[in-house]
Amino acid sequence: MAQCEQGYLCEVCGEEVEDITGSDLYLRYVLGEVDPEKLHIAPERHIRCNPTLAQFITAEGFEAVVIEGFFGKSNLDPEFVAIEEARVTQGYLRLRDVFGIEGLPLTDYPLPGVMDRWSVDNEAASDSDDDARLVDGHRQTHHLDLVAEEPGHDATTSCSDSPGIGSLRL
Repeated sequence: MAQCEQGYLCEVCGEEVEDITGSDLYLRYVLGEVDPEKLHIAPERHIRCNPTLAQFITAEGFEAVVIEGFFGKSNLDPEFVAIEEARVTQGYLRLRDVFGIEGLPLTDYPLPGVMDRWSVDNEAASDSDDDARLVDGHRQTHHLDLVAEEPGHDATTSCSDSPGIGSLRL
């Protein structure tokens, strides 16, 4: 296959993401986690190459993803797990549905209410006087900069020993 005919490559495994039904990027877009204005520049990966999200898909025909450790759903609050399973499974089913609808505008892919939230988030961000920004559709502030400036931390320190924080690269 010529390079121009090849789809997007997964940033994790390097293999082609053949269509949106296996796309973590489009799943996160449907869920409202990727801003539509960032969709064309965001990295792609297979849903299964993002196991911390994929573990919450409980749809028929989707082989369960089980991860061990701190972020495995068996170690998370059962109420949170139930909410995430409902949300992510609904997004996955929506993704499968939109794949079969020819001519559907990209702005109609997300779950109901998602586009409204982006409008509100973007208005709030443009009206804000603080030093915040939107990353993957979520409002981010510079609180991580403060962690990096604490005694004993530098820009390359992992915060895995901090309560509630996994392995972060600052």
